[in-house]
Amino acid sequence: LRSFPRQRESRAKAWVPAFAGTNGVNNKQQTPLIPAPAGIQGQGLGPRFRGDERSKATEFSASQGKRKQVRFADVDICSALPPIPSRRETDQETRMVEVPITIACGNYDRTRAIKDGRVKVEGCAVTYLPLYPEEIFFRAFRYQEFDVSELSFSSYMRTIAAGTSAYVGIPAFVSRLFRHSGIYIRADAGIGAPAELRGKRVGLPEYQITAVVWMRGMLQHEYGVKPTEIHWRSGGQEEPGRAERTPLKPIAGLDLKPIGKEQTLVGMLRDGELDALFTARAPSSFLRGEPHIKRLFPDTRQAEQAYYNKTRMFPLMHLIGIRNELVQKYPWLPSSVYKAFCEAKALAMTDLLDVNALMVTLPWLIAETEATMALMGKDFWPYGIAENMREITALTQYAHEQGLLERKVAVEELFHPSMFEISKV
Repeated sequence: LRSFPRQRESRAKAWVPAFAGTNGVNNKQQTPLIPAPAGIQGQGLGPRFRGDERSKATEFSASQGKRKQVRFADVDICSALPPIPSRRETDQETRMVEVPITIACGNYDRTRAIKDGRVKVEGCAVTYLPLYPEEIFFRAFRYQEFDVSELSFSSYMRTIAAGTSAYVGIPAFVSRLFRHSGIYIRADAGIGAPAELRGKRVGLPEYQITAVVWMRGMLQHEYGVKPTEIHWRSGGQEEPGRAERTPLKPIAGLDLKPIGKEQTLVGMLRDGELDALFTARAPSSFLRGEPHIKRLFPDTRQAEQAYYNKTRMFPLMHLIGIRNELVQKYPWLPSSVYKAFCEAKALAMTDLLDVNALMVTLPWLIAETEATMALMGKDFWPYGIAENMREITALTQYAHEQGLLERKVAVEELFHPSMFEISKV
């Protein structure tokens, strides 16, 4: 675990579920080397063979049903004893039974220990592909390219409701974010408060992305503006040609239209063809400081902390999914993968409080972490179903209200059965 392993490992244990305590540690019993007389060579006999020709071995005679003493000098030791596998053969056999899997996920601090090999997925040989969410989701939902994949929670729910999901979920929520910061407006659009978005033209990359589901849910339940009261325009934010990653049927009462094939949301907002943007990714025009664009909530930290104090929700964005066909073949795989993600997150949480050498490039990292813990608790980024039931329930409700789900999805449909009962010590 990088440097000073004893201290780091002991500190990380507090963050890891009891069942994950030994993940990544080799607990195999070493096969002892059997002593043999000096000078005698045989298959499977190690170099620490000791004794001389006067040493005796015990041989069981199957024909006589009794033991007799024989001298090493009188028999071929290789035939008298069964061959002992060499260490090299054992390692090769171990590698042969490992299941090769690809994991497509962001390059997060909370998953980096899996990527760099500090945390192992039990029984698996991992190839970790650090990709951006947009690419992962497109390739996972369109072509099912990855064995284990970060997934958009809302798109995953849609495939579950439709009975077409190629993945089964585990409650490792690798991405979560308050989304007040994702609402951008034109400075001259006359929008000074959330309620003033009613009747406006609002662009979004896709209607179904989880970030926007949370924004619309917040707008409806906190400020009284329903999705049907806004004119939605969807398409590529920076590049033209983006479409919904899973097919979207017309939604009754909703004004949702795609933008032109050569248009972008950023360009349309600049040209005054849109009044606002709902997006997970900061628009390039905002990052460049162009004067026409600003955030709806100028002090997003204050707005998001107030939201948390009221709702006690830290919005879920992405979960981890495992291909169904792999789970059917290896029923133990969901638990092994979940354990690894829990342990990797535990190491990242430990790093946040390391005062010896800052693990994150942020001068007041410790103070920031302690302030967050004071507001949200020690484990402010929890994994698990029960630990996130409030957020799971809200997200399924919002998706149904917004026409993304024809029926509400039960929590039991979203996660592998083994995730509901975790073994504990």
